[in-house]
Amino acid sequence: MFAAGANIVGPLGLAGTEARLVPEPVTGSVKAVGCGYLHSVILKTNGKMYTTGSNRYGQLGLGDAEYRTAFTLIPDFE
Repeated sequence: MFAAGANIVGPLGLAGTEARLVPEPVTGSVKAVGCGYLHSVILKTNGKMYTTGSNRYGQLGLGDAEYRTAFTLIPDFE
């Protein structure tokens, strides 16, 4: 999987908030992807789900409202 775009609050999961004008690979084997306005969720082939980006309203499912700029494991999803 590759990611590119504005990356304002980190929805690309590439550690940081710099715009990515050239697609960059996201590590690991990805089975499915879900994207919101400023957040993303990936399901890896190992069954673990990760999320990144804006979390202003708790949309990352991590129990807080802190933004993430790198993919973070959703612990209760396993």
